Amino acid sequence: MKIRGGRSYVIIEVGKNEIRIDGELTITPAFYAEAESIKYWKTPKGLVSISEEEREQLILQIIEETKNAKVPILFDGYNA
Repeated sequence: MKIRGGRSYVIIEVGKNEIRIDGELTITPAFYAEAESIKYWKTPKGLVSISEEEREQLILQIIEETKNAKVPILFDGYNA
């Protein structure tokens, strides 16, 4: 998983696919992501819809992989 982005979004790359997640970078520092913005994978063949189950798994994976990062990615309702 590779992550890049700006103040109002992150791009998550998984293999040749990527997804854009809207949110807000704070001075905490942390990125507060909007789960409902996760709708499509951008693939080499075009956009592919993300199912609710896939979104849930992706959110949990992102939280786990970024929890010890300089700028963790947080989702409302998913973090303790």
